[in-house]
Amino acid sequence: MTLETASTPRRYTALALFVILPLALLLVAAANLAGIADLGTQADATLDQLDRYRTRLASGPVQETPAATSSAFVDAPSRSLAEAELQRRLVALVEASSARVVESSSGAVPEADAGSVIEIRATLDGDNGDLLRFLHAIETGLPLMTIVDLAVRRLQSEDSDLGANPELRIDVVVRAPWKAAVS
Repeated sequence: MTLETASTPRRYTALALFVILPLALLLVAAANLAGIADLGTQADATLDQLDRYRTRLASGPVQETPAATSSAFVDAPSRSLAEAELQRRLVALVEASSARVVESSSGAVPEADAGSVIEIRATLDGDNGDLLRFLHAIETGLPLMTIVDLAVRRLQSEDSDLGANPELRIDVVVRAPWKAAVS
């Protein structure tokens, strides 16, 4: 009896040493391989994002032609034509900054400023770089434009967990001075 009792703990020790321990080590190795594969996917996404940034940096700043931006005011014979001209210029700036216009419309201006100021509301889709280029073009270009309101929210996307450049929904209200042009 004592011989069987003494060999039973040895059997369990041998079983643990030669069967259970190698299986546990295999499971740990498999988990590490899965983690390495996930790191590879994240590295690929980061390299794609870096390539997009390099392409955008190589394209240079957004600029309109000097002939179209020679005045600090939006010159138009009527208020509605001035709003249309400002809307055309905003759409051109949005497209030049690689963003997309979702919608745009004329805004409501207070009665006191109605004779000298026009306002456009626009909704855009783009990323952080698009937003930066668009804001830079508005603030540094002619005619003089002022950002009255700006709201930015992140849109849901499939690759948002990978640290990619997020897609943004941008709501902006832009005002500009206008004067009636005599034709």
